[in-house]
Amino acid sequence: MGWKLTREDRANEALPLLETALRASVQADSLEDTVFALGNQGWAYLFTNNHDAARAAFAESLQLCVGHNFQHGAGTGFMGLAALAARDIDPERATQLHGVARTMGYLGSETEPVTNRLEKQYFAPLRARYGDSRWRDAERTGAALSYEDAITYVLQT
Repeated sequence: MGWKLTREDRANEALPLLETALRASVQADSLEDTVFALGNQGWAYLFTNNHDAARAAFAESLQLCVGHNFQHGAGTGFMGLAALAARDIDPERATQLHGVARTMGYLGSETEPVTNRLEKQYFAPLRARYGDSRWRDAERTGAALSYEDAITYVLQT
């Protein structure tokens, strides 16, 4: 339900439900559910402009992924951090993380509300400022990173 509310641009309403989902997944010791709960929480925080909490949720989801060699779900963490880098006007980081996220399986369609919002609110303005050609080049650089190198890139910067 929390994810649905976030998709419907009702992230403020989603946050309490997502907190409950995260607590339940941690209690159940379910790695996959915890990674996805953190990702969903990250989106809700991003869309309520709580950028520090969003960054923490996406980073924690990636740390769980790497700590358990669990690549499924890592795309959300990378895409969330890419959006935050775009917000921070860090085009090199945003584009490389965008490329990594796509490679890791974040394949949201343009009709998907969160993907659409990310594109309109974060990526399109930065791409226009940075230039399509430079964006594509940096995105390819990110897409070429191995999972381990991508994690290292995220953690060292």
